[in-house]
Amino acid sequence: KVQAVVDHIGYTVADFDREKAKAELKSLGVENVRDGGLYSLHMTDAFGYDVQISGIANNALSDGA
Repeated sequence: KVQAVVDHIGYTVADFDREKAKAELKSLGVENVRDGGLYSLHMTDAFGYDVQISGIANNALSDGA
């Protein structure tokens, strides 16, 4: 029986711009690109996993967690 699950993988980008990144990913054909708060976004990778890309301003407080 499975004991642990990887929910998603996240990357932090120093000069992250959510709207620019979202537009570029969509233009490349990346599926299911969606906002993940003010300073991040999520997408589905080629294997169906959730990937989060964030700026350095993203943290638990900025996301309202």
